[in-house]
Amino acid sequence: DGWNWYIGLDNVAIYVPPAKDAVAVEELAPESACGLSAAELISLVVFNNGQADITSIDAGFEVGAQMVSETFTITIPIGESDTLNFLTPVDMSAGGSYDFAIWTALTGDEDANNDTIWFSRQNIPIISSLPYSEGFESGNGFWNASESLPIT
Repeated sequence: DGWNWYIGLDNVAIYVPPAKDAVAVEELAPESACGLSAAELISLVVFNNGQADITSIDAGFEVGAQMVSETFTITIPIGESDTLNFLTPVDMSAGGSYDFAIWTALTGDEDANNDTIWFSRQNIPIISSLPYSEGFESGNGFWNASESLPIT
């Protein structure tokens, strides 16, 4: 009766990690809000999943008709993350939705499946004159349903 313990393993993968692999982990961009500016800055958190330090990496983003690619001289040790801060701002001053793609482009990257993140942000116009009325005849008036509260 001394062997009353067990172990279960499932979905185990044994593999050789890629020599070079930069992973796009998280985008750092302004949250959807009222009154975004014509000079919003975008950043990308990158994880080094390869077997060598990353010392130079290209990265870029696209939103609307704007496409940006920049080269970053940075040291990201094996198994560590760092943030790439793009110098080119994004004009988000017009009200509406902005669909982004942001990516890494490491030379020799062996896993392209983890290089890109897609996300959306919305600039909601500031209501500066009251009373305010929106009839929704010519669009959604930049209104956005994002949460529901319980009816009491």
